[in-house]
Amino acid sequence: MQLPDMARQRDECRGVFASGGFHVVGGYPTEAQGQFSQSAETFDVAAWRWGAVEEGRLEEAACPRTCVVGGDGRVYMCRQAGQAVVVEEGGGAWRRVADLPREVRVALQMVAWEGGFMVLGSGTQCGAQVAYILDIESGEGEGMKWRKVELQRAYSGHVQAGCCFHI
Repeated sequence: MQLPDMARQRDECRGVFASGGFHVVGGYPTEAQGQFSQSAETFDVAAWRWGAVEEGRLEEAACPRTCVVGGDGRVYMCRQAGQAVVVEEGGGAWRRVADLPREVRVALQMVAWEGGFMVLGSGTQCGAQVAYILDIESGEGEGMKWRKVELQRAYSGHVQAGCCFHI
């Protein structure tokens, strides 16, 4: 069964299931390449319809590809300022939870992983990819612990997209 159309076109958007809904964040119309929207739309599965467009859900020019639902059911993403952030309960503002390791500041991808999330990226443009896992159950701020994942050199190239699902 096909979903009804959203109110806006959303190339390069990100979709996540959280709080009983399917949330689609960011993206842009085809004719506005790379001009990411700050809005989001939520699909109510029970009612089989999209809710109203929510403006201001992302920071200006934020690419939504790092939005992910953590093991605690909350939505996280990486800021361009080198921070991992979580959206406040009820869809409020984004709040800093940890600084990203310096080795993962460019070309970021993020996936849910082992009760937390994994961040992949590099320290410089065209640099080798590295990965870190953040244990979100270890507390917030200074209490959160990053664990580096050793990648084989054959798998250290640019990551265009990432996903993870549990069987």
